[in-house]
Amino acid sequence: MPNKNAIFDSLIPGFVSAGIFMIMVVSGLGFPFLFLSLLPIFSSGLGKVPKNAFWGGIIASILIALLTGSESLFIVFFILFALPAWYLTYLARHALIIGEQKLWYPVGVIIAHLSIYACLLICLMVVYYIQDSGSVVTAVSEKIYAAFEEFPPEYNEIVEVMATKWSFMVFSMLAWMWAIALYAHAWLANKRLIHTGKANRESLAVTPFIMPGWVMYFLLVSALASLIGSESMKFAAKACFITLLMPYFFLGLAIIHRMCAEWPNKRFFLFFMYLMIVSQVWVMLFVAVIGIINHLI
Repeated sequence: MPNKNAIFDSLIPGFVSAGIFMIMVVSGLGFPFLFLSLLPIFSSGLGKVPKNAFWGGIIASILIALLTGSESLFIVFFILFALPAWYLTYLARHALIIGEQKLWYPVGVIIAHLSIYACLLICLMVVYYIQDSGSVVTAVSEKIYAAFEEFPPEYNEIVEVMATKWSFMVFSMLAWMWAIALYAHAWLANKRLIHTGKANRESLAVTPFIMPGWVMYFLLVSALASLIGSESMKFAAKACFITLLMPYFFLGLAIIHRMCAEWPNKRFFLFFMYLMIVSQVWVMLFVAVIGIINHLI
């Protein structure tokens, strides 16, 4: 059980987090803005102790459930927002002391942990759709058709391919958006703590890191399951495979930043690269391949 000080330190972040979440829901600003509710939780966990983030998340989850009268929303907020926010904070505050040097847990490895958490969420969603409609592929395909039903007829062929052959990408894209948004808000909270002189960790920037071996094992298992499993298993395995490329993508970005650090026109190159990443999926895969090659050699 937590002590009274831990509960008190978590009350305000929990209340503020729940308030921000409800404002975002009522205003209808969309899923990405819901992550703003994690800023108080991240600030409390990164600025004081990680357990403050845990109890703040629980308090926020309870308040949201009470305000909405929905027990399911308690589960959704806790699993999608509060629990991973605490876990990220817990890992970010981990450090290895060697003499007078403090080595912080690499941000890239933290993102690798988030990718595994995202894969667990994907598997839970697949199980939910199987129980609800019998086939996750059919259920997701129907949602894709419904989302694009008002598009002009010339897009029908693209929608058909997306709904039949690439429907698993919906879960993968959501997993990438979820993990990146989670990390981005932790980075923002820590940046604010640095400016106010309350930060325990001087940076949450992604730098070149040694990729854990277990990430490659999970990647290979996902690739194998996508070939020999049942329809639902193949769907989940493909979605997990794309999700597990995320830490390699961040590793590739860190390597590219290090390589061009001394270039005279590095800002123009990086701007062009990020523009291509946003507009072209193959560029993201190319950057992930750089990370995979670095891991292998």
